[in-house]
Amino acid sequence: MCQTVGLHRSSTTKGDPSTLAETKRHVFWLLYTIDKNISLNLGFTSHFQDHDIDTDLFTPSDHHQYRSWDLMTLVTAEFATIQGKVYDELYSISASRASDEKRLNAIEKLSVDLIAVRDKLLAIDVSAGLYADSLHGMAACADFITYSVLTVIYRAETRPRNAMAISSRCYEAATLALHSHLKCFTYFRGRQTHKQIEYVHWILLYPSFAPFVIVFTHAITTASSADLSLLQETVKSLDLIKGLSRGLHTIVLD
Repeated sequence: MCQTVGLHRSSTTKGDPSTLAETKRHVFWLLYTIDKNISLNLGFTSHFQDHDIDTDLFTPSDHHQYRSWDLMTLVTAEFATIQGKVYDELYSISASRASDEKRLNAIEKLSVDLIAVRDKLLAIDVSAGLYADSLHGMAACADFITYSVLTVIYRAETRPRNAMAISSRCYEAATLALHSHLKCFTYFRGRQTHKQIEYVHWILLYPSFAPFVIVFTHAITTASSADLSLLQETVKSLDLIKGLSRGLHTIVLD
């Protein structure tokens, strides 16, 4: 529907009043961000192809209460662009036919770009923003989401036929993701229930569960006591908050 009404085209907003045009851009980039994340998590091509988009980014608000939210949203859209490239360049059908050299070059560039976007998000001053506590929470969990996607990037260092093979960088990113989750869990655990629900829905369930799978696989193949301890801590933390989300409750029970 978003493409049908042309929100991805700059021509759609040319005759609109500036306020309406900005609203349309806000809507488009929000849907774009969600679509790219779902695309990578579920493993199918994004509905929004970057080569077919020419609409502008929206302009951040000058109001100090809203500006940090807009800046966060814009950086999140950049992050989503990388997520889309991760699927297209590492996991799509065409990517599976690429040479090892092309794949490794893509892995290096995507990993560098991902960390750069994470650093850009952390540089945003959120102290004056409306509901600044929520913004601080998002920033506090940036590492968890970043390392989760980085795990997916480095997972592509080994071909699908080597299902149990895990590169050292993939394993490192996965363990960092789980440690980051435990840090985030500590941050949110003592807060009000609605803040914990925000963490579960918008942070914990946002990226794929690749880090959990990678550490579990590594634990099985190496009998690592450190992995088992990390997994036990992780499962314990999830068990404490499983009642906040039907999706999380299902995952923990499974």
